[in-house]
Amino acid sequence: MKNAALNGVFDIIQTIMDKRTQQNKDFFNSLANDWDARQKLSDDDVFNLVKLANINPGDKVLDVACGTGIIDKHLLKLGAKNVVAIDLSENMIAIAKSKNRDENLRYEIADFYDFSEGDFDKIVIYNAYPHFTDTQAFLTAISKNLKKGGEFSIIHSDPPSVINARHSGGAKIVSKDLESADEEANIFKELFDIVQTVDDGEKYLIRGKKR
Repeated sequence: MKNAALNGVFDIIQTIMDKRTQQNKDFFNSLANDWDARQKLSDDDVFNLVKLANINPGDKVLDVACGTGIIDKHLLKLGAKNVVAIDLSENMIAIAKSKNRDENLRYEIADFYDFSEGDFDKIVIYNAYPHFTDTQAFLTAISKNLKKGGEFSIIHSDPPSVINARHSGGAKIVSKDLESADEEANIFKELFDIVQTVDDGEKYLIRGKKR
């Protein structure tokens, strides 16, 4: 009887998770065609933000929630040997593939919570972190995909106040509020050493290393 009850609870949790995943996919599919037009930063500005991820020549890099592939050419320019870019939205991935063609770049429609290759030197989450509302699943996914000593970087082009205001409308159903970089960094300290935080009103960074 107890096992049956537990199985029922697990089924309910899985149904909720599946619904949330589909909700996210539908939301970003609907925005894909206009996504690039919404971006306000120049290529140089994006490049300078991506430099915060400390990409080294030869790194294998995972771009999480890559959208239309805005940062991928910059990762390669910084010396990444291989870039794997994943997103839930097939519409976003289709646009990214049409824009960026390189033998060292691979796009994949995937849910980061379920993704597992386990051998990345760097993981970059650019302008996407608040959409990962299951914190524990997010931490687990980062840990299982990084090499020991590998680094993750959460990067934003706006401060939390601007991001939270933007997400207070239609995006609220697929977002959580973003705290200051130092406050958010505390979430990661159980599994990672925090290497750097930046939160100066123009750029936002949390960079951590897997123990």
